Amino acid sequence: MSFMQQRPRDGEYKLYIRLSGTSGPINSLAFAPDAKFLASGGDDQKVRVWDISCKQIYQVIGDDLERWGQITCVLWLTTTSDTICFGTARGLVLIYQRTKEADQFKEVSSTAVLPFNEPVEGMDYDRSKGRLALTSHTGRIKLFQIEKNGTLLALWSKNWNEIQEARGVIPRSIRFTEKGENVAIFGLESGVM
Repeated sequence: MSFMQQRPRDGEYKLYIRLSGTSGPINSLAFAPDAKFLASGGDDQKVRVWDISCKQIYQVIGDDLERWGQITCVLWLTTTSDTICFGTARGLVLIYQRTKEADQFKEVSSTAVLPFNEPVEGMDYDRSKGRLALTSHTGRIKLFQIEKNGTLLALWSKNWNEIQEARGVIPRSIRFTEKGENVAIFGLESGVM
């Protein structure tokens, strides 16, 4: 994984940093809001948390029983680098929190939000209201309230293909807008929004 930095004089980009340690394609990246960590998730079924200051892997989060499948999306739930959330190719959403005692991320919750083998395609978090919005490979759009203990409470569920009449379009990305009052959803390779 490489990052580029723009040179001030000529406007060209040069290699700024290269992080090594992944094995396979990376599907998602997310910087912690305080820029202390970078999380990556990929086809190897692992989330890697990188310490930006020392340019090394801080922790590898994996499932030894291989229940997760690929990591499809990653995001941070707090304004600090304490809580990470990720979606999987097998319809799971997991929340991990950094403990002060061990200074490691530990599982808080694992929730099957979709049928087995229906990937979570995209996620966004509304920090002001504690809500998680997600999309699936088959067109589901779901909204959850995240409780303090990590429990996901379903608020509503819609089908993208019925709303947009966009049959076969995968809703790849979702973002809260208007201070969490609306969500914008983008269809993969279709231009549908």
